[in-house]
Amino acid sequence: MTLSLLRWHSILVTCLLLCPISVHAAGTPGTTSAETRALAGDKAAAAAAQYYREAMALKAEAWQQQAVLANSSDTAARNAALAAQRNAYQAMINQLRLALTIQPRYVEAATELGYALRQTDNFRKAIGVYNYALGINPEHFAAVEYRGQAYLADNNIDKAMQDYLILFRHAPELADKLMAAMGRWLESQPAASQPADSAGDFSQWLRERKALAGPSTNRSGRW
Repeated sequence: MTLSLLRWHSILVTCLLLCPISVHAAGTPGTTSAETRALAGDKAAAAAAQYYREAMALKAEAWQQQAVLANSSDTAARNAALAAQRNAYQAMINQLRLALTIQPRYVEAATELGYALRQTDNFRKAIGVYNYALGINPEHFAAVEYRGQAYLADNNIDKAMQDYLILFRHAPELADKLMAAMGRWLESQPAASQPADSAGDFSQWLRERKALAGPSTNRSGRW
């Protein structure tokens, strides 16, 4: 092999290692980009993938605590579950930051970091991380759905509506999840907290979008 061919071969290998591998358009869980590289023998990717898996175990633990909060009326049990949930999300943040330190273009880790930040009420930081994830892969629509929920939590309804329209075109199942979250958000707003015309406009928009979307088949509230 000539020196020129060797140089091009080196560039190609570098690109394959650094460029993110596309994920399913709707963000379906599966083998992550770092795990794919880990299977190819990339030790750094393997370490990042391990941090990611540990973070996902912490996410599952946080969801278990959420189930306790939803089903228990005992104050002590609820307080313990709330503290455990917060600790799990903070530990999840730490693990994902480690993964991204090793693999900065790890789109799944960035998306889940945004999720954990949102769950700890760091909404604007979460939005920034989702934007970072979408800079890596604009078609990682799980980040768009998560970002829409963060916009809702930050009372930025216009941006949440924009994210819904992106999902409606490209990832209908995730659009349905965000639509459900929008409905819950509207129901949770005190009548005096929003101008009547603003609340009315958003409510009308929701009704119109639901009619366009048709019957819902997936209304998961935890995503």
